[in-house]
Amino acid sequence: MAWNSVKVSVDGESIPAMLKHDESELEIPNVIEVGDSIKVGKKTYNVLSTTINNIDNLLNIKLAVASLEKGAKNGESIKGRNKAKS
Repeated sequence: MAWNSVKVSVDGESIPAMLKHDESELEIPNVIEVGDSIKVGKKTYNVLSTTINNIDNLLNIKLAVASLEKGAKNGESIKGRNKAKS
């Protein structure tokens, strides 16, 4: 399980944190209140849940990660896109 060092923006302040390589989890010092979303670097994530690690005084934040393929810009589905039309 690889983690990356990142900065989280909270009220104009930059706080160091660790982001899991698949961007599904964030560990941050327990010094902030977490709302429905959190900004990591230049990207904003929706927060699914938070838990407090009392031993290390960290917040473990589960992040919503998009897992669905995006459609083409013309609105067509990617699947079946290269099939010949009859």
